[in-house]
Amino acid sequence: MDPILDGYVSDYTKKAEISSSDQGKAFEHFANHCVIARDFPSLTNTQDIVVGGSNDTGIDGVAFFVNGIHIEDTTTIDYFANKTRISVDLVFIQSKSGPKVSASEVGTFCEGVYNFFKNTGMKESSEITELKKLVSHVFQKAASMARRPNIYMYYCTASNFKGDQNVDSRSRSGCERLKELDLFNQVNFEFLNKKKLTTRYDEIRLKIERTINFERHAAFPKIDGIRQAYIGLLKCEELVKLISNSDGELQRNLFSENIRDFLGENKVNKEIKNTITCQDSRTRLPALNNGITIVAKEVANVADQFTLRDYQIVNGCQTSNVIYLNKSHLNEDAFVPVKIVEVAEDELVNEIVKSTNRQTQVTDEAFVALEDFHKQLEKFFSNIHPENGQKLYYERRRNQYQEHAITQKQVVTLTLLTKSFVAIFKEEPHSTQRYYGELLDANKATMFIDGQSLWAYYAAAVIFYRIDKKLKQLKPAWLKKYRYQFCLLYYRSFGVSPEIQSHKKMQAHCSRLISETWVDEEFERRFNVCKRIITDAEKNEPKDHQGNPPYRRREFTRKILTEVESGI
Repeated sequence: MDPILDGYVSDYTKKAEISSSDQGKAFEHFANHCVIARDFPSLTNTQDIVVGGSNDTGIDGVAFFVNGIHIEDTTTIDYFANKTRISVDLVFIQSKSGPKVSASEVGTFCEGVYNFFKNTGMKESSEITELKKLVSHVFQKAASMARRPNIYMYYCTASNFKGDQNVDSRSRSGCERLKELDLFNQVNFEFLNKKKLTTRYDEIRLKIERTINFERHAAFPKIDGIRQAYIGLLKCEELVKLISNSDGELQRNLFSENIRDFLGENKVNKEIKNTITCQDSRTRLPALNNGITIVAKEVANVADQFTLRDYQIVNGCQTSNVIYLNKSHLNEDAFVPVKIVEVAEDELVNEIVKSTNRQTQVTDEAFVALEDFHKQLEKFFSNIHPENGQKLYYERRRNQYQEHAITQKQVVTLTLLTKSFVAIFKEEPHSTQRYYGELLDANKATMFIDGQSLWAYYAAAVIFYRIDKKLKQLKPAWLKKYRYQFCLLYYRSFGVSPEIQSHKKMQAHCSRLISETWVDEEFERRFNVCKRIITDAEKNEPKDHQGNPPYRRREFTRKILTEVESGI
């Protein structure tokens, strides 16, 4: 591996707190991150998609997405299928840190993917078998699909691979076999060499810069908290430059601040499309559209040439997507209203997001992290400086701490905190397989509400941090599926929990828990007891009549709770 790529891999493994002396394994984690975090940014912890090992059928990473949301369980599939039409994307990754690309290894990778949909008799790990069951459940929801699933296969190499007749032939034949199954909307295969991987890594970190021609603009007057701001009409062709990545594809993570994902061809988006594609109405787009808001870390302009650095689309995801998808219809007459804002204060970004996205209906969970309770929670986390432990940061805005010198695991997301709280304080670790938005809705009367002690949420985050990190270092790997059961048992090991509204009692209880959790010897003692309880309970535990494993069942939760005693 050359020094530049090695530097990128080291940077990622440090930030992700991945300790591996195996260069190949480190590259595997890096490659998975570069693939998923750029094109499917809803998945923040790409370590969980690694399947490499014995009997991995030539595949190192697998991730499935429904409506852009990473799915690990059939309940999430059912949740979306029962609410709306679903779009399914199936991602498979193979990574090689060697100096060459082998046609036979590419063939094995293609065969492993094919084996997911038509059993070829390949030896496979239990992890691959469970993932195949998940795919099977996806196809059972075919009647709810907006389209057939897309397959994305990525072969990542540390070499400078630029193509080879034999290798390319093997990848093409693998794609053709999958197409012959007549199951998919698209079958895509892409080789990512070291240059493409490092470019993707830069794009993920939003270390991107684009220059556009913004002819029709006017500057805002001086505004507190804003260094400079402009409003005007931008040519749609110039917008396409801003929102395209190095491959010419849509840069999806530019929209991570936008609380709506792309909604597909709904009524409003069809109207935008019709306006763009119709020559007679195209010039009316600025009058018919609310426009796009762009927030950038730095804006530099010379006359009409604007250079934007480290920017995000915080409003206008629908318009941007429709324009990109219909870029072949654009011409010199197509303009869209645009605001470009260079902010001086991070908190102002939240205000911009909240105000610009209140114009149409948005799901409740989209606004949850912008509420005052979460603002107080963010401040609470930032004001705690553990003497012997790791400082944690509550992230209300995606990529909020991108520029800070902290690791990924120190960042506590809304999804993580929601699931940890439900597991520990609702005593429902079996429910954490569900989509976090569903959990928020089901528990909105008892979670993230005024009057509750913030210590409870901080304690839940500390417990998850320690448990998750420990489980990633352990074998067997199946224990990771019980991470939230571990969290519940660990919390219960400190005795009966005070009422969450009792601030003084909860502070005393959680302060002791947090202090002891950062002491390795004490943490290990309690962790090992939790491990014994879970492994003993899991032994010979039969699946229920629906085939659900123990970690998804309420009865299993009750079983392990009877084993844990106060003051372990």
